[in-house]
Amino acid sequence: MPRRVALVETDTQLAKILGVTRQAIAKAERRGVLIRAPDGRWDAFVALDRWRRYTNPLLQRRSPVFRPWLDPQVPLVPSVWDEFVRRAEDGGADIRWSPRR
Repeated sequence: MPRRVALVETDTQLAKILGVTRQAIAKAERRGVLIRAPDGRWDAFVALDRWRRYTNPLLQRRSPVFRPWLDPQVPLVPSVWDEFVRRAEDGGADIRWSPRR
């Protein structure tokens, strides 16, 4: 069964899509929270899943920007998911279907 991927090249692109800082991406990668694809790119959809799974929202800095996709207590209902996909598209992600590994 194929799955959708949203591939980006840089930490800065992924940070913009998720709504966090580039430094937060680098720290999450060092801690093993975020993992690059085998080709060295980031999959924003996998990154979102792992961020929601392994990051405690109570330990995050407050943000003036509403980012419901980062909070695991907020279900990824269509409106929240669509906004995240829009951010990925605006952030330059290569969104496509990929064979599941």
